[in-house]
Amino acid sequence: MDLFYCFKPNFSDIDAMNVVHHSRHFIWFENARFVFLENIIKMNRSDFAQLGVAMPVIEANCCYKNMILFEHKIRIETKMYYSKVGRFAFKYRMYCNDENTQYVAEGYTKHVFVSSDTKKLIISIPPLLIEKINMAKALYPNLFLPYEN
Repeated sequence: MDLFYCFKPNFSDIDAMNVVHHSRHFIWFENARFVFLENIIKMNRSDFAQLGVAMPVIEANCCYKNMILFEHKIRIETKMYYSKVGRFAFKYRMYCNDENTQYVAEGYTKHVFVSSDTKKLIISIPPLLIEKINMAKALYPNLFLPYEN
């Protein structure tokens, strides 16, 4: 099982300066988030749809430390921060080079739950998700932390 999201940039990720364009980091954060949900929490997008919930991003941030080149291999480490009320966040640390040791960026996305039907805010985390988080937390306690404002 993959605990990290690992990949290489595509040619379409490169800008006129021959480095990865800064906007791509947010797409990669999203990919890392769904890898985390599928591999660690054991829920995919259709599972959330069946629960009748969506998880919109309400805030996103990225701090760029070093440039990423086309030939770099990238690894994103993801952690989940959650509370008993329906707020949660994912924090990302991005590394690159052959050994995945060069620290290149970090960021976060903050989320809430909304009803898929009404688009209204859901205050509490769905019980099935709490159960899945608790099971994953028992296996990977360092990947789950209390929510920070």
